[in-house]
Amino acid sequence: MSSNLLLQLLPTEINLDALKIKQRQLEQEHLRGLAQFGEQTFATLKRLEREIKDLESEKTDYLKSYNDAFAKLSNSTCLKNTKEK
Repeated sequence: MSSNLLLQLLPTEINLDALKIKQRQLEQEHLRGLAQFGEQTFATLKRLEREIKDLESEKTDYLKSYNDAFAKLSNSTCLKNTKEK
């Protein structure tokens, strides 16, 4: 995928993952606040913890890809400008 396209798409993916993480964290807080902490609630909390961890990892990967694409585009632009001089 081209660097320009990655630079356009990845910020949206990063923001989307941040929203998903926040949503699951709020759901976790709600479940922890319930008076009755049953087995099903515990299972849901564990699932949310896994989802948050996976989303944070995905977000980190997107951010790394974005930074790599930006660096590649910057290097390409710098080389192009050097050759033109």
